[in-house]
Amino acid sequence: MYITQIKNITLTLKKFVDIWRTVDLQSIAASIQNLFLAATDKGLGSLWIKDIFVDREGINRFLDNENNELVAAISLGFPDENHGKPDRKKLSDVVKWPRD
Repeated sequence: MYITQIKNITLTLKKFVDIWRTVDLQSIAASIQNLFLAATDKGLGSLWIKDIFVDREGINRFLDNENNELVAAISLGFPDENHGKPDRKKLSDVVKWPRD
């Protein structure tokens, strides 16, 4: 019984840690999105760089960031060309609302 209790406590702690990690990642993502919206308002271009995880160790060494977790990389700057607004589907074409 004692071992079962320890196992249950360990599983509960792991779930607790996993939940807060998810909350932290969601907060980071929301902050980046808000930063991009503000940058666009100021005429800046932005890019969320997804390929950072291909060489995570090398990038962490380059940034002297080996004791922290790299979760995102972004690029901000003045674009040298303007592509205009992308074609978008209508909201009603991609979102289905449940009927009452």
